[in-house]
Parts: sequence; structure tokens; C-alpha cells
Amino acid sequence: MTTEQNPDSSQVNQSGNFGIGVMTGGTIEAGAVVAGQYNVIHQPKVEPKPIPSNVRQGSKNYVEREEDALTEIREKLEVDQGVIVCAVEGMGGVGKTELALQYAAKYKADYEAQYFLSLREMGLAQAVVTLANPFIDLPEAMQSAPLNEQAEWYWKNWLPETGKLLLILDDVPNADSIPDLAMPFDPRMQVLITTRERDLNLGFESLSLKVLSEEKTLELLQKIVGQGKVEKELATVKEICETVGYLPLGLELVGEYLVKNRHLNFAKLQERLTLADEALSQDRSHKFYGYRGVAAAIQLSWDDLSGGSQRVAMWLGLFAPVEILWDLAADLAKNADITAAELDGARGELDRLHLISPTDEECAFYEIHSLVREFMGVKLSEAMENQQFRQGFVTGLLDIAKSMPQAPTLEKIAAVKPAIPHLELLSREMLGDIENPGEDSNLGWAFGGIARFYEGQGLYALAEYPWQKCVEKTREILGDRHPDVAISMNNLAALYESQGKYEAAEPLYRQALEILMSAVGENHPHTQIVMNSLLMLKLHIATGLDEKGLEQMMQDNPDALRQLFQQIMSE
Repeated sequence: MTTEQNPDSSQVNQSGNFGIGVMTGGTIEAGAVVAGQYNVIHQPKVEPKPIPSNVRQGSKNYVEREEDALTEIREKLEVDQGVIVCAVEGMGGVGKTELALQYAAKYKADYEAQYFLSLREMGLAQAVVTLANPFIDLPEAMQSAPLNEQAEWYWKNWLPETGKLLLILDDVPNADSIPDLAMPFDPRMQVLITTRERDLNLGFESLSLKVLSEEKTLELLQKIVGQGKVEKELATVKEICETVGYLPLGLELVGEYLVKNRHLNFAKLQERLTLADEALSQDRSHKFYGYRGVAAAIQLSWDDLSGGSQRVAMWLGLFAPVEILWDLAADLAKNADITAAELDGARGELDRLHLISPTDEECAFYEIHSLVREFMGVKLSEAMENQQFRQGFVTGLLDIAKSMPQAPTLEKIAAVKPAIPHLELLSREMLGDIENPGEDSNLGWAFGGIARFYEGQGLYALAEYPWQKCVEKTREILGDRHPDVAISMNNLAALYESQGKYEAAEPLYRQALEILMSAVGENHPHTQIVMNSLLMLKLHIATGLDEKGLEQMMQDNPDALRQLFQQIMSE
């Protein structure tokens, strides 16, 4: 992580732009301007694009419940005028997300557009801004606004002009994730929520999703393995359905396991499930019985994997619970000595056993059910590869973070985007796995790469949090007087300055300068950069001008500007 930099007096020119005082000999890209201390590359302006529907296809094995949940959701969403919200509530593995996808598919023709936002890893406001920003630029005046206000602006400006709209908010952890200010307000919008929380919001219509009935579990297994095979061992099949708690996830796992192992009958499968459950029950006796059955079903599939595929599965369990770009997982796997042959073999095996599922027709992205991911994580924690994989994962992600320039191009932003949720997970949960956190600013880059990703898009509200956490965590882990603490303060101050928040920026610059003067001395490049940053901030405050105003002053009265700069430097 490097210090963000300001112009120094020798490089204030009359070209209409400010050059950068790069103490280490770097150069500024042509066409860039300084926004506070951040180089914002001015991309060619493009017309806003319509935001396409992004709801993926559901499972081909879906079976409707007796109560006809799809019709019930339809009735609840049509109950009144205005924004109607229906929350589908139920335990993990019961099929809430699948139900939402099937609803979207069944009634697709009734909606002008359908949008799917997963809130497992972020709040609604961030999810809205992240989805919409690549298609419609936020106005400059909104770039420093709170996230909820940015989400409100997008709701006003990116929806189709006519027609009904469906918004699916998947895996909402709590009511705080969907504040009223971030919710859509267009009366054409119908919102379908999935959540494990009971009574998420008393103002919502709700539907409590139970496990499948015995009849429906048999129907699901018939879809997967065939009616004849089920009817041949009906009593045993019913026992297996009870073992996996009548949960669709468990049933699909055992069904796909039988499809792969066609020589097995249900009786032999039940024996293996019982053995697997006994092996797992010592550590999982507190679990709901159906979850233990699902874990046993996952264990069966696990035992059927090759050693290489097990290694890849444990590797995938490290990633954040979002759609995973396979090429990203494969590229990072080089840091863990996982071979291309292991990756290729595992991709097919894990898919066939329903342990991972592609989310697009090209099979570029895969998802892992939360219960399967939890299982993979337990396996990794018990494996000899645990430390190697975790450190390889962290090292690879930090390399991506370090590749983020101050002024990322649109192409760079698009290339790095699939890694951002995993970098965010690293910054929350895996800081202890960073080798030598105080060297090469390794700890700081866990946050800096995320911040630069958002800054490069003008999303300053999203960039603020990682810079704040960077200051907090470098202090906590490296100590108050470490140079990286000062660099983190400088970068947070630079973000504030770029938004005209001079009162918030100045004390951070002063603290950063005091630390660096003590730690590395006055002549160190980082000290000089922070010193110049503080001087430039004073110039902003003294003139009352922003960057554009200073540029205009440079053109109109360069001598006065230089004189003022020298006066400030002499103080």
C-alpha cells in the first residue's frame, strides 16, 4: 500500500491540470487530474445502459409443495397497491432461494425486469449501488453522499419507465440489512425476500416455508433417479427421506450420489448414510437431526471424491459465500500448489455430485450452498493443508489488491470485481493469516485494494469504510507508531480531502506526519508526501477553492498562487 499523493509547489503548472509530486520517480497518467489526492481517470462518457435482469435459472428438479407456495407468493404480492414485500422464511436447506427463482421463472412474462440481490455479504444499499454503478454513473454531487441516499438516487433513475418490476433480496440476515431508506419506493416494484429470520419485519407479508412432505420428497427423488428405482425400495427410501430431514438439499445430494453410483441400491445407501452420521455425530450432536442427515449425505459424496477433488473442495470452501468465478479460483490455487489436473477433475466431480452448481450457461461462475461450504471448511480445518491453503489464498488476494493502481481503468475495475467479495472476507476474517503483515504494507493492502476499487468508480461512500478499518487494524496489529498506521491515516485523509471534508482530513494528516517524522525521519519519501499533502490542504482552506478553482487560479494568477504556497510552506 502506498501513500496517496498531492502536488508539490514545483509542479503547479499552467496546463489546467495539477501534476503529482511523486517523490519516488513515478509519473501521472496522461489525461488524469487530481481530485484531492486521488487520480481519477476520466473515462469516455457513455450513455446510461438499461440494467438487464439478472435472475438465474432454477433447478430442473424442483417440485412444488402441496400448499402451492408459488401461488401463495403471487397472492401476497398482489394483495394491495404500492411496494409490496413478501418474506419467505425458513431454515437453511429448505429451498427458499430455489422457490424465489422458480417464482421469477413462472411469472417472468408479467414483469418488465427482474433483479436478484444477495444480501448474505452486504447490506441492501451497497448491493444496489454495486449493481447499478457499472450502468449509470452517480452524479458528482452524489459521490460523497451516504450509501442509503445513493441507493435512493439509483432507485429514482435506473428503473424501466413502464411495467411491473420484481426485486428478489436473497438470504437477508436481519432487518438492519434492509433499512427503509435503501428500499425501493416505486409502486410498480414487488419485493420477494428470503431469510432464515422469523418475523423479519411485521409490516411484510410472510410465508413460512417448511420441509417437504413425504409425498413431495418421493416425487423429488423420482425426478432425479427414476420412478422405478424409488418404488422398488419404497420403505427404505422413506427412511432416507427422514434421515435427511425432508430437506431438498439433502435429497438432491443423495439423489445425485445414486446417479453417479448407479450400481448402488437405496438399502446400501442407507447403510452408508448411517455410518457417515455416526462418524459425524460426535461433533454435531447439537445439530438439528435433519442437518446431521444432510452432513451425512455430504460426507457420502465426499468419500466418493478423488484426493485431488477433495483438495479443491477444501480450497473452494475458503471463498466468500457468493458466486465464485472459476478462473479466479483456479488462478489463486497456484499459490496453494493445486495442479491444473486436480482443478479440471474436481470441476466435473463436484458439479456431478451437486457440491457446487454453475450459475450461468457458460459455467464460468459457481455457487456453494452454505451448509456444503460449512462442511468444506470443517474438512479444511482438520487437514494438513489448512495453513498452506489459507496463506496461499491470502497471498493471492493481496497480489490482486496490490495490482490496483490509484486510477484504475474500467477494464481493470471489471477484471478485479470478482475478487472483491473475497478480499472483503479476508479483511474481516483472515488478517491473522497474512504472513509478515508489517512488511511491504501487506496488512494495509487487505483494505487498500478494496478502497481503490471503489474510489476508481467515484464510490467514495463505499471506499471510506475499508480505509477506516485500515487505520483501526494497522494500529491494533502493528502498533500506534508503525509507519503503515501513518500511511493508512494519510489515505483516509486523502479520501476526505477529495470530497472537500477538510476538517476531517487535517487532523489525520497531522497525526500521520507526526508518526512518520518519528519513525522514518523528515527526508523519507513518505514523510515528504504527507507533508506536501498537508500543505496542499492548507492551500485549499486558505483560498476556499476546490481543485477546479485552484486550477483556474493557476491560469488567471499563477504568481499569487505560488506566493501563497510559499507563505504556507514557511509557517
